[in-house]
Parts: sequence; C-alpha cells; structure tokens
Amino acid sequence: MADPSNWRVACSYLSHCGEQGMGMVNEFLLALPFRLSNIDEEPVSQAQTKSKSKKDKPAPLADLDDIVQFCLDLGLRDTARGICRARTLNLMVKSLLSNIL
Repeated sequence: MADPSNWRVACSYLSHCGEQGMGMVNEFLLALPFRLSNIDEEPVSQAQTKSKSKKDKPAPLADLDDIVQFCLDLGLRDTARGICRARTLNLMVKSLLSNIL
C-alpha cells in the first residue's frame, strides 16, 4: 500500500469481500506498522517535521488502540490478541536491552 495511513479504508473494503477478504484483512492487520502513543519515544508529527524532503517523510503509523478496536469491531479477537502479544514482546525486548546497556 502506497500510504499506510489508509489501512482502515483498505480493511473495511476487504472485510466485505467474503471469507477470502477477511483472511486478507487478518494478514494485513498483523503486518501493519503501529505505535503506542504513550510509550513510543517520538510521535509521528515530530518525526515528520524533522525530515527535509517529502520523499523522506516517514509514513504515519496507526495507533495500537485504533487497530485493536477495529479488530474487535470486525470480530477478529485472535488478530487483536496477536497484535497485542507482538507489541508486548517488543516492549519486553526493549526493556531488557535497556537494562543490559
């Protein structure tokens, strides 16, 4: 997807495409980059203002809360759990690495 900020539109469209579309929504949501606004060091707006050219701007990331709520609205509880599990492991690794350093 050229602009990851359109994840909600793409997933809404695919959710109306039967079982195969829901499978694609599931895979897409699991691979979607996201941030946790109260933990991630640099909010997206600050990251965007630091880049010099439009081409170098980082793509806006979805908030974890929005993704989880979207999953629950579609009935994708396992996907929501998987996303939360992946983020928890990521935070645990960051914590362990910071304790080592």
